[in-house]
Amino acid sequence: MVLDIDIVNKNNYLKKKPIIKFSSLTTTLYLIIFLPIIITLFGVLYLDQYKKTLISNQLSSLIIQADTLSLIMSKLEQDSAKVVRRSLSRESVQLLMPLSGRGNNIRIRLFQPNGKLFADTRLMSKFSPKVEILRLPNLEKSKNIIYIIEQYIKNFLSKINLNNSYPIYFEDVNYSATKFEEVINSLNGSNSTMVRRDNNGNLILSAAVPIGNPRLIRGALMLSIEGNDIDDDVKELQFSFVNIFILVSILSLILGVIFSRRITYPIINLSKEADKITNSRGKIEINFKTYFQRNDEIGDLAKSLNKMTKNLWNRLDAIASFAADVSHELKNPLTSLRSAVETFHKIDDKAKQNKLLKIIELDVNRLDKLISDISAASKLDSDLYKDQMEKINLGKLVNGLISIKKTTTRYLKFKTSIKEDIFVWGNENRLVQILENLIGNAISFSPKNGVINLYLEKSDNKVYLTIEDQGPGITKGKLTTIFERFYSERPKDESNRNHSGLGLSIVKQIVEAHNGEIIAENIIDKNKVIGSRFIMKINSLK
Repeated sequence: MVLDIDIVNKNNYLKKKPIIKFSSLTTTLYLIIFLPIIITLFGVLYLDQYKKTLISNQLSSLIIQADTLSLIMSKLEQDSAKVVRRSLSRESVQLLMPLSGRGNNIRIRLFQPNGKLFADTRLMSKFSPKVEILRLPNLEKSKNIIYIIEQYIKNFLSKINLNNSYPIYFEDVNYSATKFEEVINSLNGSNSTMVRRDNNGNLILSAAVPIGNPRLIRGALMLSIEGNDIDDDVKELQFSFVNIFILVSILSLILGVIFSRRITYPIINLSKEADKITNSRGKIEINFKTYFQRNDEIGDLAKSLNKMTKNLWNRLDAIASFAADVSHELKNPLTSLRSAVETFHKIDDKAKQNKLLKIIELDVNRLDKLISDISAASKLDSDLYKDQMEKINLGKLVNGLISIKKTTTRYLKFKTSIKEDIFVWGNENRLVQILENLIGNAISFSPKNGVINLYLEKSDNKVYLTIEDQGPGITKGKLTTIFERFYSERPKDESNRNHSGLGLSIVKQIVEAHNGEIIAENIIDKNKVIGSRFIMKINSLK
């Protein structure tokens, strides 16, 4: 049975590892899914780095201010001290008085070498002129949907504490250096910074520097500032990222809907067309060509479904044709057998009865042979589908088979030109079946003491197997017909009763399953047919 199915490609596909194909639909789908996630991840990473940068810059600024103030205090303490002492004087406290007003958001504290708090601008501000900073009232905004959404987002963000990773700062009247790591480090002679948070999650940045020189540290200077500005900047940026995320999410949703419609509708239509095949009782026209122009998975699916449909109709046509051919081929021996049986009872002549019995025996054998070949041919398609393909050394295979034929075939000569190590992708048993049928066909038509020529060569990634005989050749106009089912044309001295006419048809089917082709032609010399030639061409392996 000849079916339009690429079985070898199917087997090759099964042996290959699946490959992810990133086409237009796949790329678009992944972009829609991951774009909001990527933006959010980028925003989180950027915000974290941005906040660290702001904090680092603020701490650097505090260190510079603290160093400047420390140098002034060190000079002041050196000038005012009549004796060398490891302590701070009241002159340093007086220096802080102008800085103790509320207009300055930097808190300054002095610590003695023993770690006790010596001065605090926050406590000193009680006795300084007060400067109160008032924020201008926000302009009234129309409470439209956008304003409401913005307020909701801001309220939500305000509840998110970004400073939970920092240690908590506790306000205590009994201050000492032991409560501040940065102060202890500065009393030991090094500059130090620290980031903390209060109970409300607000940032508090501190920088401490020693007062004096490494040989004589008179105390420590600590500057602290609230990081509200940093938090406000981060929250504003966070708000912007949230807006971008919402915008991108909405855009992704819209694109997802459009994209899903672009996929869903075609698939539904293709499914409906495919259902027509299931529900139909005969051959019907299926419209898949609408989507052939699409250069994506939908277009590939439409083309695959169209090819599958054609293969299905070809299969059904082949089954119907095969059934008709089988019926026709079985009628001939059955008619002959029925006629012989009916005649047998009507004659009394023993000689004629024996002749009829021989006819009956031949017809029974022919039926048996025909039924066996038909059974083998009907299962060939499914068997080819199941056959395992592998790398075959065709040169070695042909040489081995010819060696056997030379020892079992009399009155014939074999001339071969076969190159070893010619590899093909196929099934060894099926390739042997091809060779057996072609060589057997050549033997049947070769005259006594005739020569059968066999060539195997490789050219342009193709393998060519040629078998020539010196028989009567092929009837004019039958060069392609001989590959049809149940066609049989035997030599005059050989009866057709022993042949079903399926041999060359099976050969053609197996060759096509190996992605090859086979042709037949007559060998002509001086306008005279001197034999026939069969040429099989299949792909080679490197």
